[in-house]
Amino acid sequence: MNTLEVVGLLLLSFLGILVVLLAFAYAYELANHFFGDNKFSVREQLEFIFSEFSTLKKAPRELWIVYLLKFLESYGCFSMSVILTLFLSEEFGYSDSEAGLMFGTFGMLISVYGIGVGFAIDNFGVKKSMMIGHIFLFIGRLGVALSRSRILMATMLFTVLPFGKSMGIPVMMTGIRRYTDSSNRTPAFGLFYLVMNVAALIAGPAVDALRDFIPVHTDASHFSAYRIVILSGSATTFLGLLIVTLFVREVEATKEGHVTEFQPKSGSPLQIVREIISEDRFWRFLTLVTLLIGVKLVFRHVDATFPKWMIRSFGEDAPYGSVYAINPFIIITLVPFITTYTKRINPLIIITIGAWITALSLFVLMWQSIYASVIFIVMLSIGEALWSPRLYEYTTIISPKGREGTYASLSSAPYFMAKLGVGYVGGYLLEQFCSASPCSQGWVMWLVIGLVTILGPIGILVFYSYINGGVQHDSEENDPLLAHNEKVGTKVV
Repeated sequence: MNTLEVVGLLLLSFLGILVVLLAFAYAYELANHFFGDNKFSVREQLEFIFSEFSTLKKAPRELWIVYLLKFLESYGCFSMSVILTLFLSEEFGYSDSEAGLMFGTFGMLISVYGIGVGFAIDNFGVKKSMMIGHIFLFIGRLGVALSRSRILMATMLFTVLPFGKSMGIPVMMTGIRRYTDSSNRTPAFGLFYLVMNVAALIAGPAVDALRDFIPVHTDASHFSAYRIVILSGSATTFLGLLIVTLFVREVEATKEGHVTEFQPKSGSPLQIVREIISEDRFWRFLTLVTLLIGVKLVFRHVDATFPKWMIRSFGEDAPYGSVYAINPFIIITLVPFITTYTKRINPLIIITIGAWITALSLFVLMWQSIYASVIFIVMLSIGEALWSPRLYEYTTIISPKGREGTYASLSSAPYFMAKLGVGYVGGYLLEQFCSASPCSQGWVMWLVIGLVTILGPIGILVFYSYINGGVQHDSEENDPLLAHNEKVGTKVV
């Protein structure tokens, strides 16, 4: 890729962000003109955004530690994910379909272990769960990076590492709920998602830089660029372990800003399962996350299918890491605005709109070019900025206090076979339509993936009334989502 093309990519991504911000600002101004009583200048709107996030000042230190831990873990996660299938193929000789199947199995096992650890999270509490998760993540990443045999690498990839990852997001989501209240929970999850994408923004160019300066193909006495990437992730994980051990307390915040000790709600796995499956809110929640499977799996294709497609379509120097980095850049730019101005809108509405945008982005890749790749990432990111932070919030709103870990973990159940299948399907489609360079039939692959993905947003529209729960519940105890909507002044529709 020459300098002119790189400049074109940057300009195109910048223009895409600018168009989105202008459209969002215009829509907001129209709504304010027709429905609002006051006119706000740009400065006043920025001050309003800042004031929303400033409500986090009263949160305990643990909230900010969670953000730091999320940054460290997200770097390790994203940097490894974007090179994993390449690492498996080039370091261990696996075919596209074999590497894809292993990638999918790894993802599936995170969900498998996640179901079991949900009960442990609720029983152990946030601090102990974080410590256990970081220990397993450190050992797993270090083992994968140092292994030279298939057996040792697969053992780490399929046991230690996914177990550690299964203790990640559910624990942090539980922590954020306990460290916030209804007045600042929305911006708290928005910032959580923003921090994750700052790490992803760093991870993409870091991978490209390491591939440029360290040989990808080495002998057994040297470390390849792929191994160095994974080792850097194990280093950030070890740092996270030290931070959890030394600075995290088992606490919760009150609405008045006080910090009190939190006592985990104990219970046997059978008791917890019986308690949860008897609630209608859980089945509505499970319906939503099941319908979002295809949309969430787009990001698995970005990790496993997209890099190989780019290299085979545009050459070995295709900057997939830099193109990938456009995603977190847009998320970082948009999330503060979207979080602030959609706070009073039912989370389910925002999730639905975002899911549609993300699903439709896949069809852009049918026009096989670098610029189509950039447009795909821009659209994907706009949709993600809408639905993903609000899904985190929705999960904690609808889950009973003390059972956040189990809810977050059980919600991963629908991803079992889906995660396994997406890796294999991605590898199979690559072999059928993009097995060698030039990849002239890659558009068929993206058409198939797009058609499968779009079924989810269609399903959300079909079952919207059921998922939303109607208006028959009238208290936070019976329906936390409805109570949340009433607190922020929006009508459940």
